[in-house]
Amino acid sequence: MNLYFLVEGKRTEKKLYPAWLEILAPALKRVESLADIDTCTYYIFSGNGYPSLFNHFENAVKDYLVCGKFDRLVVCLDVDDSTPDARSEIVAATAKAAGLPETELSIIAQECCIETWFLGNRKAVSPTPNISELCKLLKYYNVRENDPEAMGFPPEFSARSVFHDHFFKLVSRDKGFRYTKTNPRHVTDETYLRELIARREDTKQMDSFGSFLALCEEISEKC
Repeated sequence: MNLYFLVEGKRTEKKLYPAWLEILAPALKRVESLADIDTCTYYIFSGNGYPSLFNHFENAVKDYLVCGKFDRLVVCLDVDDSTPDARSEIVAATAKAAGLPETELSIIAQECCIETWFLGNRKAVSPTPNISELCKLLKYYNVRENDPEAMGFPPEFSARSVFHDHFFKLVSRDKGFRYTKTNPRHVTDETYLRELIARREDTKQMDSFGSFLALCEEISEKC
């Protein structure tokens, strides 16, 4: 099984997805050039944010089809203040217009952003934080118990993704980590990922993260 990953994020996702795929689908190997696609390999390209991701979409589909060795185009993008269904419909329509068969498209609609997933690690979120602002945020929405993907945002923040990113940065700082999109560091570790998987299995929360896990299971079965 060979996959072409088109990710929205120009920094975090290009580091995170390879790290997590190496853990969950170790037989799948990354290549740096389309010419190196062989058996159980993948290529990853960043669309540099939304909506500029769609500026690269047509070329990505052309590369995919011309190569002739891919089985799936996987598009990973944030939901932001939209919904997974609405974002997925836009991607599906764009893929169809570009000539990609519907059966060869997978969409990972990150609800609402990649930092939302990171908030799913219950061990990373202290029940008694040392940072006073984080205490207030946990009173606003307790991500230890409630689904992070269902969290909204207070009016003082400009967007849902901005709030989720800020929330996670405080969580990281409270644990002694400095999280940035350029250097996600600790969230790429297997220990962190396993806690997210445990959250999904125990609670059935984090549906969009579950779609990523389902894709990894499919890859593992076919590689």
